[in-house]
Amino acid sequence: MKEIKLKGGLNVPLFGSVEKFIVEDVESKFIGILSEDYFGLKPKFLLSEGDQVRVGQPIIEDKTNHGFKIVSPVSGLISSVNRGEKRALISVEIENDKKNTLFELNISGDKGEDLNSAGLWDSFRERPFDRVPNINSKPNYIFVNCCRKDPLELNPNLIISKEDNFFNLGLDVLEELAEDAVFLCGNEEIETANENVEKFLISGKYPSGNSSAHIYKICPIRKSKKTWTISWQDVIRIGKYISTKSYCFEKYVSVTGSACTEPKLLKTVSGASLTELTAGNTNKESRLISGSALYGTSGDSYTSYLTRYSDQVTIISDERKANLFNWLKLGEKDHSATNVFLSSITKPEKFDFDTNVNGGYRAIVPIGVFDEVNVFDIDPTLFLKSLAIGDLVALRELGIFDLIPEDMSIFSYVCPSKYDYVALFKDCIDDIWKEENS
Repeated sequence: MKEIKLKGGLNVPLFGSVEKFIVEDVESKFIGILSEDYFGLKPKFLLSEGDQVRVGQPIIEDKTNHGFKIVSPVSGLISSVNRGEKRALISVEIENDKKNTLFELNISGDKGEDLNSAGLWDSFRERPFDRVPNINSKPNYIFVNCCRKDPLELNPNLIISKEDNFFNLGLDVLEELAEDAVFLCGNEEIETANENVEKFLISGKYPSGNSSAHIYKICPIRKSKKTWTISWQDVIRIGKYISTKSYCFEKYVSVTGSACTEPKLLKTVSGASLTELTAGNTNKESRLISGSALYGTSGDSYTSYLTRYSDQVTIISDERKANLFNWLKLGEKDHSATNVFLSSITKPEKFDFDTNVNGGYRAIVPIGVFDEVNVFDIDPTLFLKSLAIGDLVALRELGIFDLIPEDMSIFSYVCPSKYDYVALFKDCIDDIWKEENS
């Protein structure tokens, strides 16, 4: 196993992690399929609001990726189809009847077609754009991410060791799909039966667990080669499908956060209701986030569901605070990457993390804070300024195709100007996609 130590990054002292490896099963009454999970999606509906649906039954087909279908992880009733501006799809909500009625599963023997029929083709995401690859396409490289992306997330190795048979079966399928190599990246050594998988031991501060950092260090993206990524959980799901020849939509989820009463590990399905997953486990005025507190999504009742690629639910305080002369506070319980608060001396055991912005928007000031936390092969200050003004030409030259939105979270966290670079990145990469596919 080769070792890679990433320089830069920041250890954000979040608290509220899962300490005990005890799994609870939670079967959610309401399930949501979110359009934001699928970059560039142009939906063609195969079922309508009010229709009955079975486990594995296709609901949406992507017009830009002929043959790729988004399927239902449960059986029940399509209770609502929610749309936004210009009738753009926001989400599809399904009321789970908990009968687990299965849709007929077609097995042809072709790995790509079978994974699509089983609702597992969206386990893969292709760079650039981080979108579901075209049906029946073949990658040159597949990167398997077995790292802790977030400080609060449960160590993936604990679950991989429990599901090692299925994990190894999934790796065998990946080896068949990849034309050149499969790279396995983890924070700890992982025993695998497949000797052809190249393993890398990744160390470093957040966001060293992001696949973009692994790709940059191991095998940078090239136009002549196709690079796919996949999460360790999806490898296990593929292995279970191969073993049982049946649908598998289960997901391990860490419920964490500073406002979480009892951090725990749950087994549920993709798209489960955040309200149900956190029932009785939140303080008053809390925000439910699908994913990390550093990079995650939180919305209204239409989108308050576990996103397709999240392995974690984070609960943090959403209490509004307005302190007199807030800019003069000592910050004895506030964290800062630039050590401007008293907490850099007192070093409290727990920091006061909530949803308050603690400041106003201002011009981007190049004080070096972005360079200190950067783990990617970019000039962060120039890149972030180009994001802020929407300079698509400069972004192409500065390396936007090597990154995805979650990579911007560390820059948003340390930004003294309070910019949301994740949202800016999504807008810019979406504009580039439209330009190249118009």
